[in-house]
Amino acid sequence: MYRNVWSQPESARYMAWKVTTSEEEAAGICLGSKFVGRGYGKQILLCLIRYCKEEFGAKEFIYSTRDSNKASIGLALSLGFQLIGTEEKQDKRDNQIYILQKYSLKI
Repeated sequence: MYRNVWSQPESARYMAWKVTTSEEEAAGICLGSKFVGRGYGKQILLCLIRYCKEEFGAKEFIYSTRDSNKASIGLALSLGFQLIGTEEKQDKRDNQIYILQKYSLKI
């Protein structure tokens, strides 16, 4: 996980964490840039949606991503998510302003 995701600046730029310098600091779920576009994200998201529906009786799944993360937006749209809003945010790491897009899927 550290080698493929947490240490990669391409992955970290869309997340709320900094690039880590050791495996001990790494935690969470995302895809490394070498794995984007291969269907792994879709499999993971479908499993999360199914889990939330089966275990918690969820009727709606909310998904958010930065407007610059085209792969993440494409994933959401490919599964039928609908854009429900946007919000201007500030990255706490570098103070850059970005737009957070929020999507919904009725399940």
